[in-house]
Amino acid sequence: MRLFFSLWPDDETRLALAAHRLDVARLTGGRPTLPVTLHLTLVFAGNVPQQRVLEMQMAASRVRAAPFEYRIDTAGCFAGPRVAWLASDLPPQGLFDLQQALFHAVRDADFEVDPRTFRPHLTVARHITSMVEPFPIKPCVWKVDTFALVQVEQTGSALKYEVINQWPLNR
Repeated sequence: MRLFFSLWPDDETRLALAAHRLDVARLTGGRPTLPVTLHLTLVFAGNVPQQRVLEMQMAASRVRAAPFEYRIDTAGCFAGPRVAWLASDLPPQGLFDLQQALFHAVRDADFEVDPRTFRPHLTVARHITSMVEPFPIKPCVWKVDTFALVQVEQTGSALKYEVINQWPLNR
């Protein structure tokens, strides 16, 4: 199973974020992502054997973090993967605290995790053809109070996401 931990927006936040994706995709010449797939990856674990998924969930259940607000106010691009994104000009410390707590909990449970530097963003367009400098967008305030374990499957060129479990942040 190909797994990752993420922030998975509630329906209201998802709609607000999705409103930006078409404009950003048009501006960058990219293919907009589907609203249902919008998420912010916290920790990517990659391929995990089915028999270890419960163990991974147990590691996640030990994570303690406070809820926080994530103000998404900027759009931009990553040249290497050719994607356009939405993010915050000034991400909250609570986001980094959660990501680090989760990263260490999963790694300490003997799972391999992507070691790359955490760059919080939501991908809104893929296969972009034009790079743009980061620019401000109408802000969307996301009240983050859960994180999720998500399975991703690729069928052809489409990605299918399934939330396996969610944990509250008010612990």
